[in-house]
Amino acid sequence: MSTSFRLSTRRFGELLIERGRITPDQLTDALKQRQDPKERLGQTLVRLGIITEREVVELLAQQFSLPIASAERPIPRRSNSCLSTSPARPDCWR
Repeated sequence: MSTSFRLSTRRFGELLIERGRITPDQLTDALKQRQDPKERLGQTLVRLGIITEREVVELLAQQFSLPIASAERPIPRRSNSCLSTSPARPDCWR
């Protein structure tokens, strides 16, 4: 079984505890303090100041084997022109 599969099947709170970022008590408290039943655990933990948005992004990227886009890196010129054009433009898909 690959590492990425094992991570993706684990709950977000379990991964945070496993990595030492939160305690089981903090997890329980955060779950109780959700303002909306649809609020994600990461959102609650950030709102409570327990973890940062960056930590949420990094853990989710690891959990689902996804790259993290950097806001500091500029979009290549060719990509920029394709953003404002029709999806039918064939040169934008190469």
